[in-house]
Amino acid sequence: MRAGVDQDADGILDHDDLNARVNVRAILEGPFDGTTMKSDLNTNNLLPATDPYGLGETMNPDIKSWVGLSAPVDWAKVELRSNVNPTIVVSSRAVLVQRSGNLMQPTGEQTITFPGVATGNYHVVVKHRNHFGVMSFTPYLLRDPGTMVDFTTLSTATYGTEARKTVGASQVMWSGNVTGDGVLQYTGAGNDRDPILVRVGSTVPNNTVLGYYIEDANLDGTVKYVGASNDRDPILLNVGSTVPTNTRAQQLP
Repeated sequence: MRAGVDQDADGILDHDDLNARVNVRAILEGPFDGTTMKSDLNTNNLLPATDPYGLGETMNPDIKSWVGLSAPVDWAKVELRSNVNPTIVVSSRAVLVQRSGNLMQPTGEQTITFPGVATGNYHVVVKHRNHFGVMSFTPYLLRDPGTMVDFTTLSTATYGTEARKTVGASQVMWSGNVTGDGVLQYTGAGNDRDPILVRVGSTVPNNTVLGYYIEDANLDGTVKYVGASNDRDPILLNVGSTVPTNTRAQQLP
């Protein structure tokens, strides 16, 4: 019998075991307070019911009422990539990030299942709309429901150099890539600072805009260019505040 295919008591194949599945943990820097992530988007009723990645995933409405560490922070995307050529995306699922860092299916299940994708070895990638994506350095055998890829800890090796940021005892995904181009820039053409100014109204930089926008780097539901908790400063800090012309690149193949 093929690996990963089980039989129940009647000898019937359990087809759920034919599908690759994995548990994933990741922390988004923007809403992270050093201990947990804040769920301001959900609290302010700004978290969309359908994923923003065009995958057609819809959130179970009951999840919006979840509280504590189970509360949803934002949508993310999990990719499985070929263990032979990690530039090849085998499959993608839109998921929800919980305050604890656990990723879950939008229906609420903790284990992320990839229908139609055979069990096997895959690199695991987590992406977010305005944070840098991160990929496991080694492939994981995705077969058993207990398999965990924990991007919040240094013991999980990642592809590239400084793919994650250290905040206290946690590894987090770099925030501030509001252009979504995989490069953090504070100055120059295509920088991540100007879109924030444009969103609030370039002639009045102290304006604020409430909503679900990619320019909201800290995911608090408010786009701000100046003042406390603005979305511009994290970009400057992440490229190196003493040299604002620095850039930082996403570490994905």
